[in-house]
Amino acid sequence: AKDPNDRLGIKLSIITRQADGSLTSSSDALKINVANYISQFKSWSENINISDAKIINLKVTFGIISDNITTNGEILSNCFSKIKEFFDIRRWNIGDSISQTLLSSNIQRVPGVIGIASISFDNLVGTINNRSYSNTSFDISAHIKNGIIRCDPDSIFELRYSDFDVMGAVL
Repeated sequence: AKDPNDRLGIKLSIITRQADGSLTSSSDALKINVANYISQFKSWSENINISDAKIINLKVTFGIISDNITTNGEILSNCFSKIKEFFDIRRWNIGDSISQTLLSSNIQRVPGVIGIASISFDNLVGTINNRSYSNTSFDISAHIKNGIIRCDPDSIFELRYSDFDVMGAVL
C-alpha cells in the first residue's frame, strides 16, 4: 500500500503466526530480512516502511433457531465448529473484511439450524480471564456497513481463543 506519510514510499504490514496458530508481532530480524529481499526489486527512489500489522481480537456471539428435532448440544457444537473453521487464521490475510452474511450462511448450513436470530462481534483487548489478547482497540460499529465489518489495510482479525471467544445459544 502507499505510505500516507511518504509520497514515494510503500507501507508493508507483516505478521507472524506462532506454532500454536496464534498471531504475534514479527521480529526485527524478520523485518530486516524482508526489507533486504524487497530492496532487490524496488527502484532506488522508493522507500519501504515495514511495520507490524495490528491484530484485532474478536469474540463472536450468536443465537440460532433450531428445528426442535436435533439436540441443542449437537447443533451448538456443530455451529462452534463452523465458526472456528470460518475464522481459521490460515484463511485470512491482512486487510480482509468480515462478511456477516457469509458467516450466517455457514451457520445456516448446520443440520438442525432453521434460522439465525443474531450474530454480534466484540473486540477483546488486554488480559481477560488470564488470556492475553492484543492491545489493539477497534470500534466495530464504526467499521460496519451493509453487513461487512471492514478491516483497516494494516490490520488483521483473529479469533485468538476459539474455545472461549465463541458464545452461542439456541433460542
